[in-house]
Amino acid sequence: MGGKNNKLKELVNSSGFPFQLAVENEIQSISSQTPWSIIAREHPWRNINDEDEGFIDLVIGYGTVRLVLECKRPRGGLWVFLISDKRQESVKRFRVCWAHCEPNRSDLLEWSDFNITPVSPESEFCIIRGQGENKKPLLERLGRYVLSSTEAMATEELNLIRSSQIDHLRLLIPVIVTSAELKICTISPEEISVSDGTITDSEFKTVPWVRFRKSIAVSEVGYSKLEELSEVTEKKERSLFVINSSHLSDFLKKWDFSPSSSFNLPWVLARQFEG
Repeated sequence: MGGKNNKLKELVNSSGFPFQLAVENEIQSISSQTPWSIIAREHPWRNINDEDEGFIDLVIGYGTVRLVLECKRPRGGLWVFLISDKRQESVKRFRVCWAHCEPNRSDLLEWSDFNITPVSPESEFCIIRGQGENKKPLLERLGRYVLSSTEAMATEELNLIRSSQIDHLRLLIPVIVTSAELKICTISPEEISVSDGTITDSEFKTVPWVRFRKSIAVSEVGYSKLEELSEVTEKKERSLFVINSSHLSDFLKKWDFSPSSSFNLPWVLARQFEG
């Protein structure tokens, strides 16, 4: 009997669902210490722009803010993020997906940079143990999936919050919660061998969370005001938080994102251009 139960236990442990439930429980356990609450679990989504679809593991939020969580538990996971500029070691900026609706005007859905606490390193390169050179990088694939689900949910939120009487806003942040150990590798490009691409000297540091920022937009961007390829690349940049699961509670407790009421808010500016 014990042998059979062990096999069943192995089967359950081979799935990522127990990890997802543990993450949900961790969030609920600090509900009295933070404003965060569970809004949805296993929420189905479909993005009409790239025709991707799936289920969002968890949606948590408060007020107008929503975190779109994807839970990943790689066995023996180690994710190394490259940092080639000291300024990347402590970053506040994060590109947020926002959705805004206003009576008798068109809906808006866009991505814009805001300052968010806690700070973290920011990287566009992630190396994952066991990942072959010929395979598409895991974090890029996973990132596109999470970004697509975030945009799909933003569209759905617009359908839910639309009102003929008042303005509505949603701020959505894509997040990957993982059991993998997260490290940053600080390197100097001048010290990388151009003949074989190897490093001889570097500094490694374990971190609780990272901003992963890369040009991986899942929807087309408007080209009418862009003149250079570099502008297109920057416009397509998106951000994701990658958080080690053991530090999720600390991350949520330190969270601070309060866009001030000013004329510089992107949805206010966008409405001005509408006329």
